[in-house]
Amino acid sequence: MHVSVEKLEGLKRRMIVELPREEVEQEIEQKLKTFAKTLRINGFRPGKVPIKMVRSRYGAKIQEEVFDELMKSSFEDAVNESQINLVGTPQIEKTMELKAGDQNFAYVVSVEVIPELPTVSITDYTVEVPAVTITDTDVDNMMESIRSQHKNWQPVTGTVQQNHRVTLAYTSESAKSQDSEIASQIDCILGEDNAIHPIIANGIIGMSIGETRTFELPPDENRPEPQKVDITVETISEGILPELNADFMTQFDVTDGDIEAFKANIREGMEIKLDQKIKSLVGPQVMDILLAAYKIELPTTLVDQQKEKLRNDIAQSTTQKLEIDKKLLEDLAVRQVALRIIMDGLAAKHDIVLDTERVQQTVDSLVSGYENKQEALEYCSEERATIENVVMEEQIVDLVLDEVTIVDKPMSFDEIMTM
Repeated sequence: MHVSVEKLEGLKRRMIVELPREEVEQEIEQKLKTFAKTLRINGFRPGKVPIKMVRSRYGAKIQEEVFDELMKSSFEDAVNESQINLVGTPQIEKTMELKAGDQNFAYVVSVEVIPELPTVSITDYTVEVPAVTITDTDVDNMMESIRSQHKNWQPVTGTVQQNHRVTLAYTSESAKSQDSEIASQIDCILGEDNAIHPIIANGIIGMSIGETRTFELPPDENRPEPQKVDITVETISEGILPELNADFMTQFDVTDGDIEAFKANIREGMEIKLDQKIKSLVGPQVMDILLAAYKIELPTTLVDQQKEKLRNDIAQSTTQKLEIDKKLLEDLAVRQVALRIIMDGLAAKHDIVLDTERVQQTVDSLVSGYENKQEALEYCSEERATIENVVMEEQIVDLVLDEVTIVDKPMSFDEIMTM
């Protein structure tokens, strides 16, 4: 087999693959003989049709079948021999049939290839990395936050106050269209979530169970007209913090009620969250550096495929028909394809392989954040490929961080977690 590659515009290539005439003719002859054994023609016993007649009647069809089989079977070897990294589906332009005087059978294929990464220096780039120390005060604050999340809610008979949990019934109507009423119910904790409009949240302070007040809400981006809302308080509950005892700590795998062990457990969880947060802030900086440093042409095939994938992902994420910004879709697809090519190229250049131990550590970290460990393990199993991609990306980030200048940015635990 002989393979030649012609460089066309951009990343397009034309491959000419030649197969020895003798090999092709042998395949055709063998297929003719095999076919003749099962052929039935009036006047001849089964399998006794002269090969000359078989060749005359069916030779062209047999030759076409052999050509097709040989192209399929030889193409992978041809790609390996030419040492090109193709992408997408190859397009067969034409076949050069065997004729008298031809030495070889040949076919021509148009392909698109993955670009090679240029050699660049990234030492002049900087990455800002948060420098955070988890203090004892941070741990104590987190412990109180955990207690607050596990309050025992008990009914009260007084009036609504901040941090109370209330059930509200409300009826709303447009100030201009008073015949369009909507009745609903909502449960919220005052001061801890944004489930209700601030005007209502402030206005129901001091209300009693069964009391109704009317509020007028101004127009906003979701409400083009002023709106009147009748609010009735149905229930009021007060949150009681759980005691720091063995019963409470058992929920967090501390069975002996040891407060120091509980704090150590909390600190470990905080360190995992901190590590994840730092990665989420550093990773995008590294990706921006790679895109700025490696200016590569992208295969249109991959960009088109990625745009289609993004469209499908958006369509599956909602039942509403959304108008997709074509420019935004194009930019996102280009970014994702470029980063994948760059990271794959860096992994190959530096012999980086997936760190399976790191994958397991990532799984363990994810599972540790869930109360239902078995459900979390099943989720991680289903998303194994995604987790492996994340870990591989982290390995590339580590590679880049070894070359760029790192600037530490001191901040507190609360500061970074609210970013």
